[in-house]
Amino acid sequence: MNFLDDIFCKFGTDKSSKQHNFAGIYHAALDPMRFQARKVLEIGIFGTTPENAGASLKSWAEYFPNAHIYGVDLHEYSFINTGRITTIVADQGVIPGNLDRVVTTTGSDIDLIIDDGSHLMHHQQITLGYLFKYLKSGGYYIIEDLHTSYHDISNPTGTQYNTMLMLEVLRHSGVILSDYISEADKQYIQQQLASCEIHKVTPFASETAILRKR
Repeated sequence: MNFLDDIFCKFGTDKSSKQHNFAGIYHAALDPMRFQARKVLEIGIFGTTPENAGASLKSWAEYFPNAHIYGVDLHEYSFINTGRITTIVADQGVIPGNLDRVVTTTGSDIDLIIDDGSHLMHHQQITLGYLFKYLKSGGYYIIEDLHTSYHDISNPTGTQYNTMLMLEVLRHSGVILSDYISEADKQYIQQQLASCEIHKVTPFASETAILRKR
């Protein structure tokens, strides 16, 4: 196990080697910025009690000792707020009044954004289109559980561009195809994207993508 996986296991997040096994990939990308990061935003909190809720947020707070950690969820999680963890109630698929309100709280220049929210295709794409511009130069944007792209239940709108397909095209051609991202935001992502990596740790079960901003 690596240092980040030790933390993931400690708090019980499914990102650890006991489930999705994303820790090695994330540690390799994020370790160089571990002490410099000041803002981390994760969508999707999960849990029902102060003991088991916000495992990922607690993990990031330990991994990034100088960062403020923001968590977004449809449900109220203020009971896990601490000095460096702030939770926000918002719907990741709604603008205005939700994602824009998140940014009002976090401000811009976010070092790391993780989408571990609803895993619905239109939500993932709306969120990427809106939040990527608030990412710091050199920052990372992670979209987790991309294996949901293969399931109709995660594509209730029936878009032809599921998120995995969108990212595969972006990775190979530099072009972003989406029914839910505005033309202006598509242009911004295409111009500002430094890299797009797709990691199929366990195909069809544990897949994640890491996008890096120029």
